[in-house]
Amino acid sequence: LLQQLALSGLAHRATRSPAGEIDLAAAAGIGAASAMMGSDFEHAMAKVGAMTGATEEELAQLTAKASDMGKATLFSATEAAGGLEELGKAGMSAQESIPALDSALYLAGATGAEIASTAGLLASAIKQFGLEAADTTRISDVYSKAIRTSLLDMDSLSEAMKSF
Repeated sequence: LLQQLALSGLAHRATRSPAGEIDLAAAAGIGAASAMMGSDFEHAMAKVGAMTGATEEELAQLTAKASDMGKATLFSATEAAGGLEELGKAGMSAQESIPALDSALYLAGATGAEIASTAGLLASAIKQFGLEAADTTRISDVYSKAIRTSLLDMDSLSEAMKSF
């Protein structure tokens, strides 16, 4: 473990006492936290696979997408996986969920809403209006503008969309 941490530079920065001695407990804690975060992501991705009915290849694509979005957005990879899970719960396939995730995260970031609610709202709009997963960017833009230019928030927009 210390060798792995040393390779990443974490052992020197985070586990040396003021006297320069390595704190084994701190090093173990860093490793445990890292393993737990990885475990959470793997668990989340297993749920995504189950919800979307993904093949092994599709699950690899979904995992890469969630990981990429965790690096490119203010959301973590595990949070992005939660968005993919919500899209799957709403009936979207693995292939439909991949492009829809960008829009769900964009809308969540732009409105300060939870990823689960934005993913659910986008998936509902697709079904409700007979649209395609490729339309999620347009839907996200319209919803974002509606929230920015009115007194709506994500909850009230969700409620309003139920009446259509």
